[in-house]
Amino acid sequence: MKWLVSAPFWASCFLATVSFLAMAAPLLPIKDPYVQEWRERLQPPSVEHWFGTDDLGRELFSRVVHGGRYSLFIGVLAVGLALLVGAPMGMLGGYTGGWVDRLLASTTEVLLAVPGILIALVTIAVLGPGLFNVMIAVGLSQIPHYARQARASALAVRSQEYVLASRLAGSSHVRVLWNHVLPNVAAPVLVLATMGLGSAILEAAALSFLGLSGDPNRPEWGNMLQLTRERFADQPWLVVVPGLAITGSVLSFNILGDWIRDRLDPKLQGRG
Repeated sequence: MKWLVSAPFWASCFLATVSFLAMAAPLLPIKDPYVQEWRERLQPPSVEHWFGTDDLGRELFSRVVHGGRYSLFIGVLAVGLALLVGAPMGMLGGYTGGWVDRLLASTTEVLLAVPGILIALVTIAVLGPGLFNVMIAVGLSQIPHYARQARASALAVRSQEYVLASRLAGSSHVRVLWNHVLPNVAAPVLVLATMGLGSAILEAAALSFLGLSGDPNRPEWGNMLQLTRERFADQPWLVVVPGLAITGSVLSFNILGDWIRDRLDPKLQGRG
């Protein structure tokens, strides 16, 4: 029963609940997140209104549930973009070496020297505000991290005897990359991707808070914070509820990332 008090278990439960509610939101018997009921505006949390209502009378529980769809959607697609571009780039550079590796490594280091949020802001400035553009901006800002991790893993593998033996046996570079380099790169990149989901959600919420996600009335967690930040002193639930959703998601992904790392790294098998 030790697992009942473990942080990864509760992190998994939280993420499973948020994911289920987000995916099933259109089918759940909850109010439309856009419907305004002026007689119910600024109601505190109660049995009737679980998370309270906002200044337009919209149900906060419904908006948080539907907001999870946007936040998780942005996080998954942004990490997917960063993973599909950054990991192959780093793996190719680390395995081939030479000028290709120097070029890719230099590019990665330059991008890592620039704050991710600045890269995202420049991307939004070029593409314009919008939910899809926020996803692209967050994904581009995370590419250097995956490229660096994949390159480091590939560098550690390419000089191993079994890789050299495979090359001497006549295997092509593509075959060596697929059969020997990729399996060694996958584990650390998977850990990074798990933690990256939390970072992507947080960065997307920050961009939405700045009003760069397009429709300000969209029930996205960052939007909700931006619209209600001035009411924190009088109606704190308007800020606390979406804030806890963001914090819980980011913290849960980080906890799961640590847990996966401990399970995949042989040096950490005996911990805990």
